Amino acid sequence: RWLPLLSQVRDAGCRLVLVGDRHQQGAVSGPGGLFAHLADEAAERGELATIKTNYRALDASDGQAWDAIREGRSADALSHYRAQGRVRLALSADEARAEAVAHWLQDTIEGKTSLIVATGSNREIDEINKACQAARVAVGQIAADGPSLTITSKDPRKGYEREETLRVGDRVALTHTSYLDTAGDRQRSTRSRVHNGESLTIAGIDGSRVTLRRSSGSLVEVSDDRVNRLRLDYACSSLRSQGRTVDRVRVMAHPQTDQEAGYVAVTRAREGSWVYGAIRELAEWPDGVPYDTVIDDAMVALAAAFSRSRPDELSIVAAERAREAAPSSSEAEIVPLPVRKDEVEEPGQGSGPAEVIDLPLRTLEPWPQDPWAESGRDLDLPMTMER
Repeated sequence: RWLPLLSQVRDAGCRLVLVGDRHQQGAVSGPGGLFAHLADEAAERGELATIKTNYRALDASDGQAWDAIREGRSADALSHYRAQGRVRLALSADEARAEAVAHWLQDTIEGKTSLIVATGSNREIDEINKACQAARVAVGQIAADGPSLTITSKDPRKGYEREETLRVGDRVALTHTSYLDTAGDRQRSTRSRVHNGESLTIAGIDGSRVTLRRSSGSLVEVSDDRVNRLRLDYACSSLRSQGRTVDRVRVMAHPQTDQEAGYVAVTRAREGSWVYGAIRELAEWPDGVPYDTVIDDAMVALAAAFSRSRPDELSIVAAERAREAAPSSSEAEIVPLPVRKDEVEEPGQGSGPAEVIDLPLRTLEPWPQDPWAESGRDLDLPMTMER
């Protein structure tokens, strides 16, 4: 996507400003890391602007906890949450999920916007979504005997099939950006672009046609095969949560949680974030060991997980590192490039402490293999970064 964007910027003679947070999660497929690479180059020249004011966290101490996770001091952040009773460790993962759902439901009863961010598998996310839906039915937020529609979707890469029953009042999201008909427009003369991950509320179900209410209040419709692009949206992956802001966040943490996922998850909330985990996943509990000792061991393991950084690496940097590590013999084996990807959904856009890189591209020559360029000659690209 960079090539056509940069070509348009160059042809228009304008300036491209990059804004982002390198400590959040990167691309879902293929090596990433381009923003961090450009930020490093700008920083070396003293030409990197940093936005430091935190406008999301209502409590300044929460903002300091976010800084601690971003800087690799996750133990300090978790100590802050624990002191406020916001680290909840149950015996098993099932019990931890049940407690997170119960607290999420209480948030909704209080009129708060709340989201469960799970750093585990897609299966876990689906289980939590169904539990949240059942909880809403139990308290009368959703009618159990109202119109419903059962949908299925498959992930051929993982051999996994999702089946969900949608009801009027459910909160859902699309798994693909789509152009949807305006509700009631049977001529299909107007359509709205609904982005992947946008949170929607089901306003009506008529056969295979689902009417969705957007946050603006406008109504759109999805029907036929496209309904299978919907999924319940009470819980989501950390990657899908990027760009969202809610009052409270309930984070399901696991030993495989890393710094980037944990940082994204806890920074979605204005009022506060709660971290849930399972003692049996995080620590051993031999006979005779006191409960307090096991809790401390679990906290140490949780802090270690939140401190483990696995950032994306720029492909050319990975290639250079692979070449340096390869044997010098002419018979040296090809070293595959490392690609780290989690069992997560499509990315959104993050927000938070950000770095701004200003790229004046008006002096750039055509890029190699540029479909808009007249030739594809080798180039020396003068990418001078300014504040």
